Amino acid sequence: MEFKDIEDNLVFLEPVGPPDLDVIGTCERIIDAVGAQVGIFRDHPLAGTNFPYDDFECSVVSPKILYFCAIKPFYMKTRILILAAMLAFLPLSLHAQWRVGVNAGATYNLYAIDKQYMTDYRYYGAGGVTMGVTGQYHFMDWLGVRMEIDLTQRNYQHTRAIYADRLDYHYHNDYLLVPAMVHFSFGGSLRGFANFGVYGGYWLKSHRDGKDYNSFSNRSFDIDEDIAFVPERDQRWDFGYVAGAGMEWQFARHWAVQLEARCNYSVISTVKQYMAHVKDYRYNTTFGLTAGFNYIF
Repeated sequence: MEFKDIEDNLVFLEPVGPPDLDVIGTCERIIDAVGAQVGIFRDHPLAGTNFPYDDFECSVVSPKILYFCAIKPFYMKTRILILAAMLAFLPLSLHAQWRVGVNAGATYNLYAIDKQYMTDYRYYGAGGVTMGVTGQYHFMDWLGVRMEIDLTQRNYQHTRAIYADRLDYHYHNDYLLVPAMVHFSFGGSLRGFANFGVYGGYWLKSHRDGKDYNSFSNRSFDIDEDIAFVPERDQRWDFGYVAGAGMEWQFARHWAVQLEARCNYSVISTVKQYMAHVKDYRYNTTFGLTAGFNYIF
C-alpha cells in the first residue's frame, strides 16, 4: 500500500516526554523510516500503536493533522532546493537586462574573385552605408547575446582595359543581414566590448554604373542600370562569420551610446557553380564602423 493510500488513517504523534520535543523533526524521521509503505504502523487496524520511537505513543485523531505534520518537512526540503537554485542563478538575475537600439554607419567591402582567364579585370573595394535595429540581453554584467537586423551595402568596383579605353564599373549591392552574436563587455559606465558570432543574409538588390564597351561599334558608353538576378547564376542567400569590438558610454540610467568596428566574412560565393568546366568563386568581406543608440530597460 502506498503512503497516499493511508491518508485517511494517519495519526498525530503526541509526546509523552518534555513538551518542547521536536514533533516536526520526528515526523521527518518517520517519513524517512516509512518511505512509501505503511508497514511501520503496527497493532492497530487504522493507525497503529506502540510506534517504534521511544517516548512516543500514537493515537487516532483528525486524518489531516499528521498528514500536514508529515508533509511539511517535504515542502521545507523543496523550498531549500528552490532557494539553492535561486542563489545559484542570483548572479545572472541581478544583471539580467534587456536593451534595444538603432545603429548606422559606413562600410568598406572587399570583393574576392578567382579571375582565372579574366586577366584584364582589376577589382577594388568600395564604400557604402549600413543601418539597422539591435536587441541585446545580458545574462551577467560581462556576458550577453546580441541580435540585429541590418540593411548593409556591399559595394565594389572593377576596371577593365580594352584597347585604349579604361572601363570602370561601380557595383552597389544591398543586403539584409541578421547577425547573432555573443557579447562580452568590461568596465563601468564607460565600457569596452567585443562581439563574436555568425550571420545570415539575403541579397536584395544590385545596381551598377560607369562605362561599358560595345564590341560591335568599337565605342564605349555610359551605363546606369539595375541588374536583374539570374537564378541559375546568382546566389542570393549568404552566410558567414562576424566579429566586432568597440566602446559604450552609458550616460544615463536608461540610455547609452556605442561605437563599434566590425567585420562580416562571407563563406558563400555570390556566384553559383553553374559552368561545367570553370569554377567561379566570389566572396564578400565587409568592414564597418557604426554608431549606435541604446535604450536600457
